[in-house]
Amino acid sequence: MKCIQLAFGAAALIAGCSSTMDTGPEDRDVAAMDGAEAPASASAACSGKWSAGVETTAGIPELSEASGLASSKAHPGWGWVIRDSGRPASLYAIRANANGVFTVKEHPVVGQGASNRDWEDVVYGEKNGKSVLYILDTGAKLIYEIGEPEPDGTADAEVIAKYNYTFPDSVSGTCGPTNNAEAIFLFPPVTGKLHIVRKKSNPAQVYVLDAPRPGSTTTLAKVGELKDAGCISVASVSHDGTLLVTAAHESMRVRKGTGTLASLLSGAIVYESSAAKGDSVEGGDFFPWGSCGITLVAEGKNTFVFDPAP
Repeated sequence: MKCIQLAFGAAALIAGCSSTMDTGPEDRDVAAMDGAEAPASASAACSGKWSAGVETTAGIPELSEASGLASSKAHPGWGWVIRDSGRPASLYAIRANANGVFTVKEHPVVGQGASNRDWEDVVYGEKNGKSVLYILDTGAKLIYEIGEPEPDGTADAEVIAKYNYTFPDSVSGTCGPTNNAEAIFLFPPVTGKLHIVRKKSNPAQVYVLDAPRPGSTTTLAKVGELKDAGCISVASVSHDGTLLVTAAHESMRVRKGTGTLASLLSGAIVYESSAAKGDSVEGGDFFPWGSCGITLVAEGKNTFVFDPAP
């Protein structure tokens, strides 16, 4: 397995090992909420690689209070970061360059009254043949759908639609308000349905945003729960649909599934780490696109990279 090491002063960033995979038909129809499968033609490139890991730490000084990270499929090597409440309503395109320095480009999010009330996560998707980004605003209980701009360009990021949501129930727990959520993902990856992980609950409850319509409020439907997990701030599915990484503020776990959502939620934990103690991890993804390596971003500027050991 080939890895690329990028120096960051005394630290080193080991980028995720790339794999070639067919993500399957772009217009694949998504079946039942809890039984939907990742595209059948996707290879199981990542499923056998996480029995041990290599952990490194770097930093992106410009991006304190990072709260979400999404890899771009349309623009290889690039990712998108958002920041928590009190920071600009902007998407930040990031790329780790060969000289070990991150390129960071800010793209203000504009249109339909866009504001950063409490942005907690971002995920990459494709819709109607175009790449989009979904931003979870927990404070407003809505999800922004945004057209993906050219990462290295200067254009603003335009809001396409806003989807309001509400939870169908109340839960008890220790991780903030009952409606708190800090993690979203698409399943199947890229073209599937949006799923929201409730942070307050333990075990963490997972809901689907099914058939949302702009201008109306959709009641989420519960589809399952994350085994042995609570206070979740990150949930991301590998691009081949075989792994699920979850993280709380100071720890992360990698779960292995068999291609269905239910198998990922209850899957065996094949790797876990507490390397991020004290840093308040808020976002993460398999980065860059097509990689089996995981990058986590934190409020405290640190970036934690986990790569399957060779």
